[in-house]
Amino acid sequence: RIRFCTTFCLLAVLFPLISDCRTSAPRIQNFKSRVSLPFENCTNDCWPSTVLIHGSGFMIGNDNDFDCVLNYFEGAVSNSSLSQFPRRAVVQSDSELKCVFGSGTELPMFHGSRFVNLSIFFKNKRLIFPKNYDESIYLSEGWTDALCNGTCSVNTLGGQELVVQGFGFSDTVSQYACGFSSGDDVVFGNASVVSSTTIKCTTPTWNRPEGPAVVSVHKILRSTASSESIEIQRRSRHSRSLTFISSWWFELVQSGPVSGGP
Repeated sequence: RIRFCTTFCLLAVLFPLISDCRTSAPRIQNFKSRVSLPFENCTNDCWPSTVLIHGSGFMIGNDNDFDCVLNYFEGAVSNSSLSQFPRRAVVQSDSELKCVFGSGTELPMFHGSRFVNLSIFFKNKRLIFPKNYDESIYLSEGWTDALCNGTCSVNTLGGQELVVQGFGFSDTVSQYACGFSSGDDVVFGNASVVSSTTIKCTTPTWNRPEGPAVVSVHKILRSTASSESIEIQRRSRHSRSLTFISSWWFELVQSGPVSGGP
């Protein structure tokens, strides 16, 4: 009886400790379902975007105990976390954790397409990834819409401003241009970066018949001698177009005396 009591009491003491160790130490397995944010073929409602983490011991209801953090690589512009990137963790099951990045109401703020590191924290302690686990995430820039005042129409003389919204714009590694095409004919206008979510395009002279033109956004890589141009993916279901309207003007010619009365 004494031996039984001793064993029972010992188990009663150790069981909470064993249980606590089991529940406080989730493990990550060597698998990740997506490595790009937003996902490559997204054309509409790209944010929020998710990354699924598989493992064990996550426990449903413990969402607030987890945090998913994106960090720049060592040696990049910064190795601090992307603090302006909205994020949250959702425990899907004991074996699956979902990291949610971005929101449906505001565009995420980051500068330039790049690889970043993913870190998973549990109760403010970083979880150890398995050996050879690829924790890199690729953030890709994209544009969502071109904002117009009233109807999207500009004159053929050019020089008008068009505001483009998106995410991941950066003026440190590349410059941008806006394309306006009708059929196979494309004309480019200069663009300047206002912020990581906004660029301003200047419409070019349109020496073509008036009519609609499809808008596109291009990145010109500064690191290449030939200034290679890459079209940035439009993250929207529909293409954006505007209409070029013919312009005309006349000169006022002075025909009477300049001074001296009527």
